[in-house]
Amino acid sequence: MTTHRFNPLSGRVKPRGLAPLWSLALLALAGCVTETGSGRSRPPIARPAPVELPTGPIAQPAGGSTSSTNVEVLIRPRGTIPYDGLTLPLLSPDGRLVATTRGPAPTWPTVLAQLGSETAPITRVVVFDISEKSIVEVRSLEGGVLLGRSSDAQGFVVEWPRADGSQWIGTCGWLDAKPVWLVQDSAVSAHATLGPGGLLAFTQRARGDQRAVLVVRSPSGGTTVLPDSQGSFLFPTFGNDPAILYVFLSSQAGLELLALPITPGQIPRIGTPLARRRIDANGDPALAYQAIAAVQTPPATNDTEAGMAYFEPRSRRVIEMTRRLGLVSVLPEDTFAAVRAPALSPGGWFVSGVKGVSFSPDPTPALGTDGNPKPRPPDARLFDVPHVPRASRDPQRPIVLFGPVKDSGLPLLTVIELLPRPPEAAK
Repeated sequence: MTTHRFNPLSGRVKPRGLAPLWSLALLALAGCVTETGSGRSRPPIARPAPVELPTGPIAQPAGGSTSSTNVEVLIRPRGTIPYDGLTLPLLSPDGRLVATTRGPAPTWPTVLAQLGSETAPITRVVVFDISEKSIVEVRSLEGGVLLGRSSDAQGFVVEWPRADGSQWIGTCGWLDAKPVWLVQDSAVSAHATLGPGGLLAFTQRARGDQRAVLVVRSPSGGTTVLPDSQGSFLFPTFGNDPAILYVFLSSQAGLELLALPITPGQIPRIGTPLARRRIDANGDPALAYQAIAAVQTPPATNDTEAGMAYFEPRSRRVIEMTRRLGLVSVLPEDTFAAVRAPALSPGGWFVSGVKGVSFSPDPTPALGTDGNPKPRPPDARLFDVPHVPRASRDPQRPIVLFGPVKDSGLPLLTVIELLPRPPEAAK
């Protein structure tokens, strides 16, 4: 049974566990610091005790034992942007533009596209240019449109909960004032992600029905629908291999994560699952949201040998699910987000968690004697400040970090670039 807590500030019931993505990161950076870090190997998956927030100084060089895994980066704070206290910003693949939300956060039924979803007439999606010396607001969309969770070079996903109970899905160009609505009918269409070749994957249910099917739509409008007689699909997500679509399935048996092969075309094809992993015995959709909220979909840089890294609530750490028979690779404990950025360091994940940001190198491809992936090498700690990372294709700004500003009157996010250390600085 899922435990809930009542938030007296909002008057709503919030599922326990949705807050840690940000409550573990209520810190802000100031100044420009170059850090070098090291780490140590982590224990097997376990259900750890609750993690306390760090109380000491922040933005200090990460300490601990030295190891052979070392990554050097430059940290460049850029300023702050607004957000609604819940919805994570989207970064353009070139790292220059950010879409975020100004206004009150949506209700949980709205976030999860469940019965009881509400319109949000005063919420606005705002676009900022972060590429110059100061952050500049360049666009503000009409109120009521919600920021989605996916972006590409052309634009980003938006969703529109409507007064009649339906929900539309569209895309908005980075410098456009109005969205283009791709899915606009009487159904509840939600949780959309952009994919390779203009694909769009999303969930859809009839109004009044609690069970959602998976839909994959081609740029020409051809669709393939995958239903499940026993469950409901949630939050489809493209990982580092563009040919694989990951999607959650909630049923009485619990919550599972499926890896599905996708073949683009005028009518896209969804293949038989290559892998599936049980996430939790509880099929609560809130667990799927918590697992996927910080995942960048699709990734800015693809690596077909890597899988999809998501936060697993039961183990309180990021897990990489690969396409190889559903094997998983365990990232450092107490982490909640991860991206790959080959321009900074290939062959690994940049992960963020309660202890800060670190680089976790990939293990060797060979399996261990037990048939499971070998343990990951020690991770290299970069700095002791937890922020959510987003990767870009620009080697001059390969990662942008977002984190809440502590003690701010209105919800604000710090924007920080994680850059390669210049050759002259490495001498």
